[in-house]
Amino acid sequence: MTHVSSSSSAGWSPISEPMTPAQALRWAWMAWTALLLTPFVLFVVTIAVIGLSAWGDGGGGSAFVSNLFFAISMIWLLVAVPGAFVLRSHCFRAYWEGGTVDPRSYLRGMLTIWLAAEIGGIVALLGCLLSGMLMPCLLPAAVAFMLFTPFWPTGEAMVHPVGAVDDDQIFREPR
Repeated sequence: MTHVSSSSSAGWSPISEPMTPAQALRWAWMAWTALLLTPFVLFVVTIAVIGLSAWGDGGGGSAFVSNLFFAISMIWLLVAVPGAFVLRSHCFRAYWEGGTVDPRSYLRGMLTIWLAAEIGGIVALLGCLLSGMLMPCLLPAAVAFMLFTPFWPTGEAMVHPVGAVDDDQIFREPR
């Protein structure tokens, strides 16, 4: 009878292996960059499609579809982004207590914020594409982009314990 060790490829699982802060930061940068490029590419495609269709047929779009997607994306951003911050606070519980955050919890917490903003922006850009109009859907897409970009991964919460929330002299809000 052969025994499969945990180091062999058959028994290896990325979920069960411990993750280092450097690995988590690498994954975070890859995810953040991919999530940064996705709406940019969709925006360029949207401008090209709407520009070409407006050039060919006079630019008539569907105001109903545009307003519907505007409302959906704004409601999403108003509900999901604050909810994502609450979920991130749960994942960063050790940080609020003065410790460091587990690398997997750091990834989970940051991905919730990034995905909440990303989904709202993509829904808004899809509204632009489907309606054939840039406004008003471009506004929540810009808001989502502005919510997303300042939260680039730093990894500080994984390596720098800065004290408890009630310690005003050394506490720093994590990014």
